[in-house]
Order: sequence, then C-alpha cells, then structure tokens
Amino acid sequence: MSAPAAPVTAAEADVNSLAFWDARFARSWQVDHGPEQTRFFGELALATLPQWLRQHIQQRRLSVCDWGCALGEGTALLARGLGTVVTGVDFSATAIDKAQQQHPGLAFLCEDWLAEDLGDVYDLVFSSNTLEHFEQPWRVFARLAQHARCHVVLLLPFREPAESRYFEHCVSFEPANVPLSPAPGWCLVDAVVSDLGPSPFWHGEQVLLVYSRSEALAALGLRDGQCSASRLAAPVPEATAVSAALAEAHRQRDAHAAAIQLLLAENRELRACQAVAALGPAARAAQWARRL
Repeated sequence: MSAPAAPVTAAEADVNSLAFWDARFARSWQVDHGPEQTRFFGELALATLPQWLRQHIQQRRLSVCDWGCALGEGTALLARGLGTVVTGVDFSATAIDKAQQQHPGLAFLCEDWLAEDLGDVYDLVFSSNTLEHFEQPWRVFARLAQHARCHVVLLLPFREPAESRYFEHCVSFEPANVPLSPAPGWCLVDAVVSDLGPSPFWHGEQVLLVYSRSEALAALGLRDGQCSASRLAAPVPEATAVSAALAEAHRQRDAHAAAIQLLLAENRELRACQAVAALGPAARAAQWARRL
C-alpha cells in the first residue's frame, strides 16, 4: 500500500479534516489502491465476524451502518455477505457522490457524526480502520455508540509499532489500552485477532472488536462459550503473578488430596486390624493364613 500524495494546503495536512479526505478521494484514492484495501478489510471483517453475531444479524435482519465508508466497496461487501440492509455514511461529499455512482442499489449518506448531532440510529454500527486516526479514539466510539441500538463492531490495526506507525495513524491499539467498557452501558463481548503477514494491504495484525449494549446481550442470552474471546476458555498466561498464585493453589490442592488418601488408607488398615482382633484365636489364625 503506497502513501497518499503530499498535501497541497495546510488544511489538507490535517488527517481528520474534510479538506484532507476530499483531496484524498478526489486525487489519489484509486491510485493508492484505496478501493482494493477497503474490499480487503471488508472481507476480513466478514471472515472474522463471530458466528453468534452473524446469526443475530441475519435472523433479526438488523440494520447496519458502515461508518467511514469511503467509496462504498466495504458497504457493498457487507450487504452481500450479511444479507441485510447496510447504509454507508461518510463526512466527505466527494466520497459519497462516487459511492452512489458506483453502487446505485445501496444507500449512502453524507453526515458528520462527530461534528453534529444528526443521523439515524442503526441496530449495528461497523467501522473499519478509522479510530486509529484520532488522538482520543474512545471519545469517537462514544459518538458512534449514540447511533447504535445494539452493537458497535470495529476493525482496527493491532499492536502497530509506534516507531513505524503509518503517518495517518495517531494511536496504536494494544491489549492494555482496549477498554472493556468504553462508554456507560457498553461492554466488550468478542475479539478476534488476525495476523495478516505479508499482505499488500496491511502488514501485521488486525483486531475485530465487538461491543454490545448490556440490555441487548441480556435479550440474546449469550453464553461465554459462544464468544471467540471466551474468558472461561482462555488459559492464564504463565509469566504472571496470577498464574503463579494459581499454580501454588493447585499444588496445595494436590498435597491435601494426597494426605486425605493416605489417611483413608490408614483408616482402612486400622479397621481391618480391629476386625481381626475381635475374632476368636482360631478365626484369627485362619484370617491371617488367608492373608499370607
């Protein structure tokens, strides 16, 4: 994936400005293989979407928004792959105009959710490789969550080294800075990490994060074992204080179990001796003879 063309104006140098993205979509998006990268990320999202969520979307025909849809290649993929209504939203009129021309059967809206309190509410809001462009990505999540009834699904670069971070990216997502509850009433339900290796569209890892409203989860009756990021199935890391404490607890458990077994064996032997002692001399002699 090549870097975008150099900005022409100061406004175009701000990676979150409308001028920057209008210029990108007008001048260099196709040249820089933006459509191919968007399709690649859309296919990755469909491939890693948890099965429980895919079934929920298809059975309930959930409405989906593709936020930051660019020219709509990912929006079209999601609509076909999920078999439900998917609407593309972007703040660039240049991108939306091209998306409408290229995908006339889909709905695309030019809306700036971060600047204005407008826009519809969807059952699920999906966004691919957008939050890393912001210094405060979880504040952006809170704005997206206002447009989602049930779920927010994010596809993000993961463990991107800060020293080699792509110039448009402001943050690197790591296990330590991915919140379990980024906004009141929302919780992380599922996470899938993909190592893309030498892919031409992204070198390294991507993570798919599924956040859901608490009441939506309660209605689903979802169980931990149904989630890719199951806490019950995950082993405790070996090199942690928790695992050391757990290992000591297991050692003590095994030691107590062995001691109990020894006491039971001694008790059985004592009962046997007492039973023999209660017999008469002839019976005791016959009992010992049988033992020998």
